[in-house]
Formats: sequence, C-alpha cells, structure tokens
Amino acid sequence: MIAGAVAAGRGELSFASLLVTAFAAACLGSATGYEIGRRGGRWLLRRFARDDRLARLEARFRRSDAALVALGRFVDGLRQTAGLAAGAFEMSPTRFHLWNLAGAALWTGVFGAGAYLLGEDLGGLAARLHHARTPLLFVTLGALVVGVGWLVSRRGVPSPRP
Repeated sequence: MIAGAVAAGRGELSFASLLVTAFAAACLGSATGYEIGRRGGRWLLRRFARDDRLARLEARFRRSDAALVALGRFVDGLRQTAGLAAGAFEMSPTRFHLWNLAGAALWTGVFGAGAYLLGEDLGGLAARLHHARTPLLFVTLGALVVGVGWLVSRRGVPSPRP
C-alpha cells in the first residue's frame, strides 16, 4: 500500500485505482477471516488455548469488538486475526461488516493519503530529515533510555490479573 501510494504520488500509478483496490482487498481479506472464524474458528482456537483462557479472551473481545475490527488493522498481528476472532466469537455479520468497511476506509485513507503526500514531496522530505538528523538522533536515544528505564523499573512488579 505504502509503496503504491508513493508511486502514485510520483505520478507512476493511478491513485484512485490504488485506493479502490486496497479498500477492496482489505475488506475481502477480513471478511474471509470472518467466514473462516464462523465455520471453524472456535475449534481452531481450542487447539491453542484452554477453555478458561478462551472464555477470558472472548469476554475481552465482546467488550470492544467494533474497535478491534475497525482499528485492529492498524496493529500488526491484530490486523490478520481480528476477522477470525469476530467469526469465532460470533459477532453478528451485519455489525462485523459495517465495522470492517469503516476500518478499511480509515486504513486506506490514512496509509493511502499519507504515503501519497510523502511520494509527492519525497525529495523535500529527505532534505528536511537530513538537516534534522542530529535532533532526531537525540530524541530517539532519549525515548530509548526512558523506555528501558521504565521496563527496568517494572521488573519484579506483578502484573494485575483480570
């Protein structure tokens, strides 16, 4: 998606065709996962999780099923499994498809438009990033130090159980 949108930004590809194709592929991919989940997802999940864990997972899914389906495509791992989980945990087909369409539209718009705009000004962006490399290095290193410090401080702290 990103490479195609950058190419469209450079005029090498039709941006409209890219968006339509990406939207359709995103919808169909998740819908396929949903159907697989409806037909055999619970059996598949039982092979990898005990019944008590599966019940907790289902309860969590039901609390935020719409958000997981719509926004899950922005999170690697969840993008590939949200449809399967929705089918396995018996989310209604209408509800699933509405949130799937909304999520696919949002994902296509964010990544399509963002990468398209990046492709239009790739040279200018590279020049700006070159001038900002030292501050970016310090910000990155600072974030890394804070993250490692936080992880070290959490060591030995028991995690809350639901």
